[in-house]
Amino acid sequence: MMTVSEYQMKSLAQSGRIIFEKKAFLHLKEKYLMFTQRNTDAQIEEIVKQGVGKAAMYNINTHDETLRFLEYIVVLGENFEDNEENEWAKDILKIRNLDGVEKINRIQKKLIA
Repeated sequence: MMTVSEYQMKSLAQSGRIIFEKKAFLHLKEKYLMFTQRNTDAQIEEIVKQGVGKAAMYNINTHDETLRFLEYIVVLGENFEDNEENEWAKDILKIRNLDGVEKINRIQKKLIA
């Protein structure tokens, strides 16, 4: 039986994150033209990297929901949840016993209401 060391597991996780960040970068560049025009590739890469980390802090861990969180960053601003107008978003994101999928769904419902 083959065993995987903790180091190897961390390496695999990091590789997966890098691949996801590249896909997210391409998705945002393709879908949000004005955002792409206002930011350099390096800036977009940094926004994606920071956004993925922030999503994880809010227990948003699936690729689909993390991508939606990144889209909210693009549309509402990098620190949208800290903006007074979006205090409701921070309230949703801070609910500890709510999974990431439900958090994103609640934010979406609030945005389209």
